[in-house]
Amino acid sequence: MRIEPRPRRPQVQAVELEEDASTIRHYQAELIPGLLQTESYMRAMFSEGGPRVFDQAIDSAITARLERQKVIERSSAPEVCFVPSESCVLRQVGEEKIRREQLLQLANVA
Repeated sequence: MRIEPRPRRPQVQAVELEEDASTIRHYQAELIPGLLQTESYMRAMFSEGGPRVFDQAIDSAITARLERQKVIERSSAPEVCFVPSESCVLRQVGEEKIRREQLLQLANVA
């Protein structure tokens, strides 16, 4: 009996592609790109996902995303180009202090 490989989740495929990429270009219309999000922005975003989102799932998602961000911090980082829309930058996710922190993060990366 031949066993067909199960298709991988798109997130896993994205991580693998990012790790091997020489260039990453990302346009985002609604939310700050995941590779640029602060931990508090992620937590607020995932927490606003509704009552079925459990703390453990949120923590797991944040840990995975923070791990993903290391690809742009390493010495052999790919060239990156992020284009967040104006609405994405102005969108309130969580409290105002989270937004300020996120905007400072974007300024530091720029």
